[in-house]
Amino acid sequence: MQTTNYLSFLFEFEIETFKDYLSDLNKFIEQKYKVAADIYGVDSDEFQSLRWEYTRLFYRSTFISIMSFVEHNLNEMCNSIKHENKYDVDIKDLRGRGILRAKLYIEKVHKIRMEPLNVELNKIMFYSEIRNKIVHADGDIEKNEFDKIKTNIINLDYNDYGLFRQIKINKEFLDCLLEDIVIFFKKLDSVLVN
Repeated sequence: MQTTNYLSFLFEFEIETFKDYLSDLNKFIEQKYKVAADIYGVDSDEFQSLRWEYTRLFYRSTFISIMSFVEHNLNEMCNSIKHENKYDVDIKDLRGRGILRAKLYIEKVHKIRMEPLNVELNKIMFYSEIRNKIVHADGDIEKNEFDKIKTNIINLDYNDYGLFRQIKINKEFLDCLLEDIVIFFKKLDSVLVN
């Protein structure tokens, strides 16, 4: 059985880089807010619109990048599993995409049960759902769908438009996401090694 970790040696460095980036991004956004407030005034429609769009753009793009990082690391773990165990089946040979395909690879090819990770995996899957809603539907989500996700992702914020809601990504959400990712990958790595 495997005695070394499947998790990339760069994983913690990459997570810390995201945390540093978020800190720098928040400083940058606040700096831009101050400039815009001086130009337009804090109570102006222009300032409020700029604040909404600016924050939305930067936090959403960061969220999408982080979720790409998650999928990339899962694929890399599956590639390591394949090579170290000399499996003929590659992750690309399986149907599906992203997180579900990696889960399928670990369960079907590597024959590891993922039940010990159900809570963490479900959270990652909900984050993936949110990512898909942002990329494919501009963050719009039906109220009942949103409520299902909200019970699993505590720091999820939104604008309410009656029958649907628009997902808002903020710093607290991204901080929580990074914590959940670290917990998930460390637990996954532990399950794979043991």
